Amino acid sequence: MKVRVKLLGIISFSYPAFREFRTIDVRQGDTIRDLRQRLGLPEACSSVNGKLVGEDYELKSDDEVLFFSPASGG
Repeated sequence: MKVRVKLLGIISFSYPAFREFRTIDVRQGDTIRDLRQRLGLPEACSSVNGKLVGEDYELKSDDEVLFFSPASGG
């Protein structure tokens, strides 16, 4: 099964290859958490097909996944 992955914001500086969408093979039943850990990413917010999702979201074929740092401020 294939998904497309892109990184936004600060985490994209550490992984410049993912500043553009990259196709990644995942197994059926893999979650956002599984994908994030496989890519070696720090904890991050994620969206799939334009909707915010949690780490337990089960990936589906052709999903477009964005990872980005949580916003903070003061």
